[in-house]
Amino acid sequence: MIFSSFPFSVGSRFLRQGVVAFAVLAVLAGGLVLFRPSQALGLDESESGPRVLLLNSYHPQYPWTDHVMQGIKKGLSGVVAEERLHIEFMDLRRHTDDPGYQELLYDVYARKFRSTRFNLIFCADDYALHFLEKYRANLFPGTPLVFCGVNAYDPGLQQRLGNATGIFEAMEVDKNLDLIFRLQPNVKRVVFLLDQTSLGALMRRDVEQAIATYSGQGVQFEIWDDFTLPELYLRLEKLGPGAVVQLVHLIADRAGNVFSFSRHTPILARYSRVPIYGMWGMALGRGIVGGMLTNGERHGLRTA
Repeated sequence: MIFSSFPFSVGSRFLRQGVVAFAVLAVLAGGLVLFRPSQALGLDESESGPRVLLLNSYHPQYPWTDHVMQGIKKGLSGVVAEERLHIEFMDLRRHTDDPGYQELLYDVYARKFRSTRFNLIFCADDYALHFLEKYRANLFPGTPLVFCGVNAYDPGLQQRLGNATGIFEAMEVDKNLDLIFRLQPNVKRVVFLLDQTSLGALMRRDVEQAIATYSGQGVQFEIWDDFTLPELYLRLEKLGPGAVVQLVHLIADRAGNVFSFSRHTPILARYSRVPIYGMWGMALGRGIVGGMLTNGERHGLRTA
């Protein structure tokens, strides 16, 4: 059976693990059928086929965004015609926490898509999801939503969004700590690298919860989030034996300089005298020694 759109309310299931694909359930005549969102859209690639919007939080040169986008495009291949997949980049790594900028984006999308009806919206990462939570009813009323790459788990999200489902990126700080202590049992100091953006503040909460589980075990935990990049390089250079660094979340430093995983991670590794662990596969091969890493392309593919 071919579906041209979601004929029912999506959103009965949220999965926190980025390595597990979600599924949408529909009751069809004669039984229960399990299928992915791309299958629900149908296989018609004609002019009357499904039209899909992919709203990315960041810019296309950011490796995570590129990997997630490629995964979603692979998942939709043969389901959505290329010219009917609309891809937008909000560029919010370079315009973080700027309400005026997001209001301008709203005006642009309102004009750009005023005559366009989407069968489905994919959104990647926290900022795009928060934007749609605020503006979706006006911009895309009634359109089902599938999200991915979301780090900050919010148990009330499903009810607020309505007609939505998706995959949480599930930043597993506790499992990264387990890995660190298993590989380096003599570690006595763990430094977490974060920033002071709104998303960084949400991730700090997860870090603090993970730290609490290790209290009283003789390990010193520190959260570094107030620095310029040159200051960070010098602080890393002073770390001594028994310490490790956990790279958690860096969008921009105190001066507003945007952190580039491809350009700045190798610099961090050159200055650091101790191992740096990561949380995203895009940092592997750029100076980190490893970690419980999330693969962006696989994440996007399983979303679609």
